[in-house]
Amino acid sequence: MKSFLLLALLVISAASLLAQTNKEEKKNVRVVVMPYDRFERFPYRFDLIRESLQLGLMEKGFTVVNDDTTWSIILEKDYALYNLSQLQADTIINIVNADLIVFGNADNFQNNRLTGLYSEKKISRPILVKVFDKRKHAIVLHERIDFIQHWGLNVKELSFRDFGIQTAYKLKQLGY
Repeated sequence: MKSFLLLALLVISAASLLAQTNKEEKKNVRVVVMPYDRFERFPYRFDLIRESLQLGLMEKGFTVVNDDTTWSIILEKDYALYNLSQLQADTIINIVNADLIVFGNADNFQNNRLTGLYSEKKISRPILVKVFDKRKHAIVLHERIDFIQHWGLNVKELSFRDFGIQTAYKLKQLGY
């Protein structure tokens, strides 16, 4: 009887271990990162925002689509790549066979935050990041990035490298 219970326990633990390894299989998520600098032309070598996003995504295990044939197809559409509509993003993502498309823009966006009874602090969030999902046909991430983060009296400045990694980490948290 004891050997039967031991054998049953061993089979159950082996099955749960096998289920966990199948669950932990890496998904190969293909991502296209659009340019953020509206005045930059292909191959976008000086677009630091795009470059940091690509490096952060690659570091977190995403496959970044960056070949010339893909970009020739995208550029033929003649869209404003820094400000895509959902229909344009859906068109591009289906043509290049990617899972996610990252786009947005950089501008001088500021808002005010109350810091006391009568005082306000200007918060600058210059970069808008949008991520469009092919399966959901919707934007799954839409946020402005704050490069200077305040936590009480502590201040942390976000570098471009950290910005790309932070965006990739948020996508990982969403299940990609």
